[in-house]
Amino acid sequence: MAQDTRKHLAYHFLKDAILEQKYSPGQALLEETIATELGISRTPVREAIRELSREGLVETSPNRRAVVRALTTLELLDIFEIKIRLEGLCAAHAAERSAKATAQELAKTVKAMAAAAKAHDKQAYLRADEAFHAAIYLGAKNDRVQEIINDLNAQWHRMRQGMAAIESRMETAVDEHQRIAQAIGAGDPQAAESAMRVHLENLRDQIRSMLEDFVRPLGGVA
Repeated sequence: MAQDTRKHLAYHFLKDAILEQKYSPGQALLEETIATELGISRTPVREAIRELSREGLVETSPNRRAVVRALTTLELLDIFEIKIRLEGLCAAHAAERSAKATAQELAKTVKAMAAAAKAHDKQAYLRADEAFHAAIYLGAKNDRVQEIINDLNAQWHRMRQGMAAIESRMETAVDEHQRIAQAIGAGDPQAAESAMRVHLENLRDQIRSMLEDFVRPLGGVA
């Protein structure tokens, strides 16, 4: 197996494990153990960890110990500040550059989100939500912005699995997504950007409230 192929294997193995919370925030990533599990040498594992460190999923200490990075409340809010601006831009661009095609994809995902919300199926809702936003990134036709948003999402999406805020927002968020889809379908970039910003601001505010009222008093997220 080529070195690049081994690094690719290690990178995706570790990234998937972090995003699926198989590795917890603060947990050490032991190169030798991971290499043995994958049947490869430690070098591609080390290279994969460096790449994940650049993406903000892993942090390394001066003694070269690598651990899964834990987001602070401030870092999470900083991520949302950037997302609100960039995803608003993507929604505007999608309305300008691919309104009809993007709206068709969004209609499918909104329908799936509504069904998931009605069934109280959080995992199905999250899958549909990711597909909704991915369709907008694609419709915006700006690869660089999409890369930045994908990196930001990787840093915070792993937290979504355990967030009660997601479950309590599912039904109201369907309406917010519907308004975004309608604005894009109408080819109205200003309305699309505004609807996206409102949606993400509402999610940010509810997450912040949950962290301040519940997690911080219990000594969780800083």
